[in-house]
Amino acid sequence: MKTVHVGLLIWLIHQNTVKKSWPRLRENSHPIFYVVVCNSLYYYIQKKYPLWTFHSQVMGEFFLKFFHLLIIMPLSMNRFLSELPDRSSKRALYILKWILVSSLVEWFGLKAGAISFKKGWNLAWSAFIYTFMYILSSIYQRSRFLAISMSMLPAAFLIFKFRKNKK
Repeated sequence: MKTVHVGLLIWLIHQNTVKKSWPRLRENSHPIFYVVVCNSLYYYIQKKYPLWTFHSQVMGEFFLKFFHLLIIMPLSMNRFLSELPDRSSKRALYILKWILVSSLVEWFGLKAGAISFKKGWNLAWSAFIYTFMYILSSIYQRSRFLAISMSMLPAAFLIFKFRKNKK
């Protein structure tokens, strides 16, 4: 359990190195920042009623949140954005691949005890979030206003859906 988060970090560093996406980090910084801000808002809004919790034997929950927010997520998003295809048909398949890979990584973390779900959250809801995260971050590259506007409806839906269930 204690090495799952570090293992994910090593894998993402390796992926960004092998796929040569490090030079694109600056170019991708705005959509990465958008995703980090959206996730930060989740942590703030749901601070009393988290839907998932990270676990580690060597790192505290607060540190793990920031580790994922400021290191894991930016590395993952840089990797995603660096090879995002221009053509719509290829883009849809590429996004689907990333939704599946992200969900598989989360499933592995769940099985390893590195993350747990609460209040009815499950992998299907995570896949839902990944869908919006990848689609909206790709839209953000072209139209910030459109991506931010489109973020409102799923965010409001999820807040309403999961704030009701405070158990």
